[in-house]
Amino acid sequence: LDFSIDATLHARLTELGRDGGATLFMVTHAAFAVLLARLSGTTDIAVGTPVAGRGEAALDEVVGMFVNTLVLRAQVEPGAGFTDLLDRVRATDVAAFAHAD
Repeated sequence: LDFSIDATLHARLTELGRDGGATLFMVTHAAFAVLLARLSGTTDIAVGTPVAGRGEAALDEVVGMFVNTLVLRAQVEPGAGFTDLLDRVRATDVAAFAHAD
C-alpha cells in the first residue's frame, strides 16, 4: 500500500492539533479511532502504541531494547464532533503517557 500525506494536509492537521492543544499524534489517533469505529461498528476503540521504556537516567547506559506498548482507548460517540473527540483523546493520551512506566 503506497500512501502519502501532502504538505498542505500535514500543515492543516498540525494546525488542528495546535488549535486544540493537541499533538499531531493525538490528531491522527482520533482520526484512526473514527476509522476503526466505523469499520468495527463499535464506539469503544483501543489501540496500542510503542513507548520508550527508558524513563530513568540509570537505564541510559544499559544495552537492550526498552519498549513498552501503551494501550490508548477512545470512546467515539456517534453524532459528536471531531474536536470533541480530539479533546477526549488528548486527555486520555496525556494521562496514559504520564503513567507509561
